[in-house]
Amino acid sequence: MWVTVAGLALLDSLSFASIVMTLVMLLSSSYSPLRMMTYLLTVSFFYFILGTLLNLGFDSLLQSQFSEWRSSSIMPYIQVTSGIALILLSIWLDKKPRKSSSKISRFKPKNTFASMVKLGFLVALIESMTMLPFLSFVGIVTASELTFFEWGPQLAAYVLIMIAPPTILVALKTLIGTKVDSLLVQINRKIAPFVNGAVSTVACIAGLYLIADVIAK
Repeated sequence: MWVTVAGLALLDSLSFASIVMTLVMLLSSSYSPLRMMTYLLTVSFFYFILGTLLNLGFDSLLQSQFSEWRSSSIMPYIQVTSGIALILLSIWLDKKPRKSSSKISRFKPKNTFASMVKLGFLVALIESMTMLPFLSFVGIVTASELTFFEWGPQLAAYVLIMIAPPTILVALKTLIGTKVDSLLVQINRKIAPFVNGAVSTVACIAGLYLIADVIAK
């Protein structure tokens, strides 16, 4: 079980969006190790709470609460409109020029802990839409009928492994300083072009799903 948890967490740790955002902040002129860790801890906390809610059946509660709303006569029109909008967004993102910015080091987020918490929450929320490994982990835990004291430590380990790559980058930056910046820039140039493509694919799939769901009804 623990090997499966580690494998799924490693897949989740390779999120382009999370790593790129970490690189941007590491290369920022306002970089702060404490604020960077605040961001990563916010992401961890978000996933731990989300995993806890899903394991406790919160998703079933939401489905029962919104079942009447989904059966509304106007809902199909909202779904189709949203689906078309997402598909158009995916086309626009796919055609958008993919080039890394030479001005990445000029990015300067607000120099407050509150801004890091907000950013961490936003990034985690966006990433949660593509968290197939995380959902697989929740499914395995649910099927195994484990108690909280059994799956709680596994969920904590999953989250820690998931944020390991950004944490390693932060450690390198803290220990080596600006000497590691050239390496960080090279890594960013390698993976940044794939971010738009990943977001485009997710948007297209989500749009097609919404439209297909209406047709299936």
